Amino acid sequence: MYARIARFEGGDPGAVDEQISEMRSQVEGEVPADAPEEVRTLMETVSRFMQLVLSAFLGIFVIGVVGFSHIDAVHNAAHDYRHSMAFPCH
Repeated sequence: MYARIARFEGGDPGAVDEQISEMRSQVEGEVPADAPEEVRTLMETVSRFMQLVLSAFLGIFVIGVVGFSHIDAVHNAAHDYRHSMAFPCH
């Protein structure tokens, strides 16, 4: 199948596996070794920003959403956590 695609696209059928592994590494977020330093810095910055945003959403969920839960054990755990972090809740 890959050889047919390579012939259709005008590529080298012998290099299809190498191209597939390169595409797979790019999809998984790996930066190619020959990429400029600016690209590496940008990828690290985006990764850190996404971690920050997801952590903030998790914190908002625990403090805000879980605190209004109708399940007493869950509500009390969030309530106690709020007090331990000096977060006003009432």
